[in-house]
Amino acid sequence: FEQDAEQVWWGDVCYVSRALIEQSGISPESIKCLGISALGCDCVPVDKDCRPLCKAILYGIDSRSYKEIDYLNGYYGKETAEKLFGHTLCSSDIAPKILWIKNNLPDVYAGTYKFLTASSYITAKLTGRYCIDKYLAEDFAPLYDLGTDSADEKMCGLYCKPSQLAEIVRATDIVGHITAKASAETGLSENTTVLAGTGDSGAEAISTGIFSPGDVMIQLGSSCYFIYLSDRLINDGRVWPGTFIIPKTFGICAGTNTAGT
Repeated sequence: FEQDAEQVWWGDVCYVSRALIEQSGISPESIKCLGISALGCDCVPVDKDCRPLCKAILYGIDSRSYKEIDYLNGYYGKETAEKLFGHTLCSSDIAPKILWIKNNLPDVYAGTYKFLTASSYITAKLTGRYCIDKYLAEDFAPLYDLGTDSADEKMCGLYCKPSQLAEIVRATDIVGHITAKASAETGLSENTTVLAGTGDSGAEAISTGIFSPGDVMIQLGSSCYFIYLSDRLINDGRVWPGTFIIPKTFGICAGTNTAGT
């Protein structure tokens, strides 16, 4: 399962942005700030001009990296792998996807400037800055040191160069303004500031009112995902624990790719 990031992700942002401005009749200058939420747990390699080098590999519904997952469980040992990734390795993990690209698309891998997700790709197209919020960065485990919010050089060795990862910021951080090129394509003003944004599930959790420990969101469709908000990190390999978007909170998450519609 894959998508054309240039045509689908960026193309739709440009189309929807222009359509909303035209239909609403508002001035682009009146839009002071925006943030992107988009698919999480996906991977798109881009060159220095932020051009996708292949179609984006989607979240857990794309299981092409199963051989890499088996390899990593053997390489680290299952118990150590669970500690490094924070959960039992699965097809939603991005590090095995990067390893798949390395093993199967050597030319793409060699030409990759950054490995991005949907939101970090769109934010880069808007601002020229390559960044990812901490909540989504955890999907790249074990490639980031979340204690220092930077790439873990030792852990990256098997997968990619530390420089090929986006910089970690908070979802609500202002990361730049609309570039002249992006303004021409989207119709947005160069004066509009851009937040780092986050993945779809995290943003939807906030939109449903997940603010306090004990709150739960269930996202149900062809796949299923839940986020339980906690005031402490709960380490359990059966779920995907990690830092949440709201400061000093943790998201205890899990999902399935086969919920049905």
